[in-house]
Amino acid sequence: MKFSPPEGKVGIYVLRPYQFVAAGLPAPLFLDHATFGQLPPHTFLYCEVLARDHVLELAEVPGAKSASLRFKTEAGRCYFFRARVVLGGFSIKPLSEEEGRKQVRKLELSGDSVFEAQVAEPNPIAK
Repeated sequence: MKFSPPEGKVGIYVLRPYQFVAAGLPAPLFLDHATFGQLPPHTFLYCEVLARDHVLELAEVPGAKSASLRFKTEAGRCYFFRARVVLGGFSIKPLSEEEGRKQVRKLELSGDSVFEAQVAEPNPIAK
């Protein structure tokens, strides 16, 4: 993996390492209030978005407390987050770039990313 988003964009990685708690439960993940995808254990989701303020959310599981995290991004950088199921809900924590890269290499890309298909950025030339 090269960990370098296209010019003017940022790479967002959300990781879910294996954990025994809720191992069979995929975590529904949202980025900027749009469905990002399902995050089963031992996988990660990835997308490229414009540099600005963003929000990650783990939610929509009956009986589980949701979690959200707002963060600001800079173009050309990658951002890494760890999602976990915790007692009674979810947790999202930022990771250092060094730790994030290390962890991504141990996980598989989740096949359930729908964010980029759902949130197509407008083509400025098409106007």
